[in-house]
Parts: sequence; structure tokens; C-alpha cells
Amino acid sequence: MKTVFYLTFTLIVLVLSCKVSEPETVKSTKKEITSLQISGIANATTTYDEPTKTYTITVPTGTNIKALTLALNLPTGATSVPASGSVLDFTNPVVCTITAEDGSTQKYTIKVVVQTAPKSSQKQLLSFSFDELNPVVKATINQTTFGITAEVPSTTNIKALKPTITVSDKATVSPASGVSQDFTNPVSYTVTAEDGSKQTYTATIIPTNSSTLSSSYFSTVYAINYGKVYAANAITGEKKWEFDSGVAGLSQSSPTVSNGIVYANVDNSRTLYAIDATTGKQKWSIVIGSAYNSIPTVVNGVVYIGGFSRLYAINITTGKEIWSFRVGNFTASSPTVNNGVVYVGGDNDLYAIDATTGKQKWVFKTQSDIFSNPCFDNGLIYFGSGSDFHAIDATNGNAKWKFNFGGNLYYSSSTVNKEIVYVRSGTGDVNFDRLDAFDGLTGKQIWVRNLANSPNLFSRQRLSSPIVNNDIVYIGSLTNIVALNANTGNVVKTYSQGQNPFNTSPVICDNNIYMGDYLGNLLAINIITGELWMVEYSKYRFSSEVCVVSKTGEIKYSSPSGSQN
Repeated sequence: MKTVFYLTFTLIVLVLSCKVSEPETVKSTKKEITSLQISGIANATTTYDEPTKTYTITVPTGTNIKALTLALNLPTGATSVPASGSVLDFTNPVVCTITAEDGSTQKYTIKVVVQTAPKSSQKQLLSFSFDELNPVVKATINQTTFGITAEVPSTTNIKALKPTITVSDKATVSPASGVSQDFTNPVSYTVTAEDGSKQTYTATIIPTNSSTLSSSYFSTVYAINYGKVYAANAITGEKKWEFDSGVAGLSQSSPTVSNGIVYANVDNSRTLYAIDATTGKQKWSIVIGSAYNSIPTVVNGVVYIGGFSRLYAINITTGKEIWSFRVGNFTASSPTVNNGVVYVGGDNDLYAIDATTGKQKWVFKTQSDIFSNPCFDNGLIYFGSGSDFHAIDATNGNAKWKFNFGGNLYYSSSTVNKEIVYVRSGTGDVNFDRLDAFDGLTGKQIWVRNLANSPNLFSRQRLSSPIVNNDIVYIGSLTNIVALNANTGNVVKTYSQGQNPFNTSPVICDNNIYMGDYLGNLLAINIITGELWMVEYSKYRFSSEVCVVSKTGEIKYSSPSGSQN
């Protein structure tokens, strides 16, 4: 019996001793960063250096690295200090400690580097003017030849002129803007870009009474009438010379004068002529097609003009075409040139054309034909189309503001003075004729003068464009020229020239108003005394504005505000 008991006990012990014990759980030792990123930052790049356990994150230029959210992906069970999702200041490297599940740790260094912006290579000289002169003289800049040219009155001391200069952003210029220079000989200006690259421009200043121009060039009125170009003494009205194109007919284009040459678009002859301003002798001519009322614009040795359906660029020395650009089916608009861009209307579109290449930069589409001339001021282009007046960005053609008059603007062009735009509109009806003043930047109406309420002063002269001189707006109205306060629109004075009507725009020069009338007379009215001279030049009406060279050689046009561009 004892034997059985001992055997049983032994078996139980053996069985118990053979029971398998459960294995103990092993905790993870993993403590690497699986991935990391800065939340909300696109285009960031990350690199990792294993020997130093350092992550470097490069973020775009301009990123504020003082408040960035760090996002970490870690192994299961691992934690980090600082924790994922923390907003951190990465002005200095951040040390991140990863603790594995088993309690072991690993430190990583995280650096954030802001990408360095490439330095600008822009080095254009954008504008060059003599703001101390009255009126201000703005030079023309040729971005192909890097030449700067300006004509100043003969009385100007060119040995001590201070130019106001603007250049590309982050660029500098030497000599600096506002530093007095002797322009007896050409002066070089070096524009240095942010990246250190340089471009040299050469400024040539020309007194308008240089020895190349005869004294008879000064105090002269130039006009076009029925196929002929006239030069008249601005003081007496006496004819100096006439040029006959040989093709009679109405012309609505005005002459342009530059460096002693008259450029005249005699419409019926479909020809642009270059004529010696002193002698009246032809230098050259080029057939451009019917140019309607397009006025030549001369800039940097090139004359720009619309001819039927094209805009032409013509060499002023040879009279040869440089390039032409199609502007729809017709152009009745005159080109305006600024900063190497030509602005001109064609059909319902306003075009911006590269002045050097003739390539289109942009086009702005309207709903009506464009007959008025575009006007540039403060980076904006102003023009009328049908009953709408537009202000658009000169750089890209984007609309800035628009005003609907309810009546047509037609040939009347706007004038800008001290950031105020003056616009005339009408329907051809005496009951609708007005002159408005707008803030040029915002389009806010400053004042409006209902011209129909003054039938003795204004009547159906929507072709006559306003011009501003010494804070007075002058505008033609039937047989009168009316002067209004530029700030209020109140009538200051009315000048009468008799019973002969006209619809051209006034030109102000040497305290005189110059115009042509319906009966073929040229006339001048002194704005101080009201004294008048009137000389008959033709049996046919003057339908275009005159151009006047002052007694000091300044060249005056009707719009905008007495300068061509």
C-alpha cells in the first residue's frame, strides 16, 4: 500500500514540474524618427545626417520660423519631447528626445533653414526727369540703346541740373538721383542690380535753341488744313511758309514737332511727311494708308502713327518702316508712348505694343469703337469708348475703374493734371453736354459741369478736348473758349473770338490760346488781356489742333495738358 502511495505522489510531482511557464513580454527599443515635417509649409525639403543625428528642414523664403508646428511619426510606443504637434521657435536648432517603449532614449537635432532668395538681376533705369523745371521735363529712355534724351528750354542752366531718377526695385544708380550734374556733355549713369550686375545709360540733354535750329523756328504755330501744312508766326499770325501735299481734303490729324522737324499726317494723301520746321522743305515721306485723325508721336528716334488698320514705327532719319502691327480694321486713335510701350486704340480694343519690337504685350477689349487718344498718368491708361470711360493698369491691361456717361465720348480725349482726370462727353444734343472731373486713382467723381445749362457758353463741341494750365481748365465751345476752375468746375472766364465756330481743342503757349476755326482762320487769344489776332489761311475749316513752339523752344500740344505724352 505504501508503494502505491509513493508512486502516485511521484507522478503528481513530475506532472507539476513539467508545466510550461508563460514567457515574459519584451518592450521595444525603437526610438528613431520615422518621418517629420513642418505642418502647413509647402515646398519644404528635409535632409538627414546620421553621424550627428541631425535633420535639416529648408523652408521657402519669407517663412516665419519663430512659430512652426513640428509633426513627427514615431515607432509604436515611443514618445517625444517636445511632443509632435508642438509650436516651436526654430530660430536656434531644437533638440528632440525620443524615448523608446523600453525607456531608452535618443536625441535628435532639428534645424530649420530659410531658403535664400536669389538676388535680383533687374537693373533698368525707369524714369529720368527734371522736376525743378516748370513745366517738368521728362526724358525719353531707350531700353535698347540705353540712351536718355531730354529737350530743355534755352534758358535752362544745363551745368547744374538735378535729375529725379527711378530704377528697378533693389537696384541703385550712380550718380544718385537728385545730385546736380553738368550736362554740357553727355553724362553716364550706372544702374547696379542687387546681384551686382551693372548697366550703363548715357544721358544727353539738348537745349531747344541749339545752333542747329534757326531763330525762325521759335514762336511758331504749325497747322494742317485741307492738304496743306502751315507755319505761322505765333506773335502776329503772319504766314512763314506752307507745304502743299497736292491732295486736298479734310484732315483731323495734328502736326508734331521734334528736333526741328515737323511730322504731318495729311490724311487724304494717306502719307506721313517729315518737313523742315524752319524752311518748310520736305525731308521724306512714307505712304501709310488713311490715318484718319491719328497724330504722330516721336520718341527715341522713332515716329509712331496709326494708318488705317495698322500701327507703324518709322525711323525719323530715313523715313523707313521699322515695324507695323495690325490693330483691327481701323484706328482713329493716336498712339501714346511711355516706358517703352505704345498704347493705341483699334476698333473696340486698346493695345499695348512693345515700342522696340512691335510685339503685342496685352489687349483690353471694350464694347464700342475707340476714337479718343489714350492718356498715361501714374501707371494708368485713360481712354473713352462709346459712352464708357476706362482707367486700366498700364502694365497688364487690367481694369481699375470705369464710368458710364450715357452719352458718347467720341473724339474728345481726356486730360490729366495733378492726378485729376477731366473728361468731356455728349450726345450731339444741346441738352446733353458735360465736363467731369474724376480722382484718377479711384474714379470718384469730384465735380461735374452740365454744359447744356449754359447754352451761351457751351454747345455741341464734344470734339474739343479739355486742357489744364495753371489750375484752369480750358475748353472750346462753339464760338468761345471757356475757362473753369480746375478744382471746382466753376466758370472763371469766357474768351470770345467773334461769330466763327470751331470744334478743335485749345493749345496754351506763352499765355496765349491757339486754335483754328470753321472758316479757315488761325487765331490766338491772350489769356490775360483777351487780345486777339486772327488770320485767314484757307477757305476750309480747321478740323485738327495746332502745335506751337514757344519763344524758348518748348513744344506745346492740345492734350494731355500741353505735352505730347
